[in-house]
Amino acid sequence: MDPEPLAFDLDRTAEIRVEGSPTDYSGVYLGNRARFRKNTRRNVELQTDSASIGGWVQVGERVNLNADYGLQHVDSRNFILQGALADSWVTTVGGTVTLSPRLWAEATYSNYRASRAQDIHQNAWGVGLHRRVGRDVTWDLGFRRDVFDDFTSPALGYSADVITVGGSGRF
Repeated sequence: MDPEPLAFDLDRTAEIRVEGSPTDYSGVYLGNRARFRKNTRRNVELQTDSASIGGWVQVGERVNLNADYGLQHVDSRNFILQGALADSWVTTVGGTVTLSPRLWAEATYSNYRASRAQDIHQNAWGVGLHRRVGRDVTWDLGFRRDVFDDFTSPALGYSADVITVGGSGRF
């Protein structure tokens, strides 16, 4: 039995986020985060750096558009861990259209990529229709198409079509 602890005994994080609204009908943000973790007894160190940028804009009274981009870099000073770490990027765009005070539709697209230890690509898009049927009650209908490609292990790739029906309410 190995008596050395598995948990990190040092965990430091620094984060900065800047948000603003250039107009009454738009908003933007920029963020950066760095995290360093270390297990002194096992001599394991892990550095994670991430950045993100995004924003939204209201177009007229009925249309809202948004976009986000994020990336993450993972590194280690330990030779053994370096081959098991993956960098990643994700892009998301979407929008909402208000059809009436009680009915709205939305659409989203997400693109995810990872490299180094994993070489994977994922593309997902979805559409949804939402109807408010009471003061705090909403019914939802959605469709999502998800395509996942794993170039390291191709047998793990898949395509999926998902239909969702749901609702929410306050008690």
